[in-house]
Amino acid sequence: DIHNPRAKVVVCANCGAQLDLTSPDYAFLGVVHHDPMTAPLKVGQIATDDDGTRWRVLGQLRYEDDGFHWDEFLRQADDGRTFWIQYDDGKFAFYTPRRLKEALDPLKCTGRFDLEGKGYVCKSFGAALIQRIEGELTWKATVGQTVRWIDAGALAMEWTERELEVFDVAPVSKGRIVQLFGMSRAELEAGCYLQADDSDDDGDDDDSGDDDSGGCGLTVFTTLRRSIG
Repeated sequence: DIHNPRAKVVVCANCGAQLDLTSPDYAFLGVVHHDPMTAPLKVGQIATDDDGTRWRVLGQLRYEDDGFHWDEFLRQADDGRTFWIQYDDGKFAFYTPRRLKEALDPLKCTGRFDLEGKGYVCKSFGAALIQRIEGELTWKATVGQTVRWIDAGALAMEWTERELEVFDVAPVSKGRIVQLFGMSRAELEAGCYLQADDSDDDGDDDDSGDDDSGGCGLTVFTTLRRSIG
């Protein structure tokens, strides 16, 4: 079943078939072959916020940039709201989509820039390849597609030739993820991969579970990004 009426592509968890949900007959885009992979969350998992709102993980993207990878998970509430959770080498963050009220050229945002009355500094930027897709997505993504990105701390951008998304970014602890999804710490840690050159990052975060960012948001870009300056 399709859970999000705004979904534009879906990948079958059983056979790997990718369908274009924007075409009249759900055009077949090909087969995405899936080898087993390690990831902290899975499509279909349910989370419950403190106010009782239920969220489902609808889709997953795995990106690769310069030999490193990270995961982004699309989460949808029962009332239709969506946002992303990104996992990047031991760190989680919520990415809340922002509806812009003014025009934005991301190519002009690789230094200091202003957006809607607030100043930002680009910390890093790059171009990633989509390595893997699972479940439903709200934009037409394909394996092998290039997605450009900018990390400006509390703000992030991702775009292709056709689409641009801007996000408000809020870091979230592993303890909070465990609490929201009703997982054990061991279950979460089993999927929390670390990559070789991050040995200087101990991966510690606030695991108290009292993170107040349980609303919406996306991920912190860590050492996998091309630094500015």
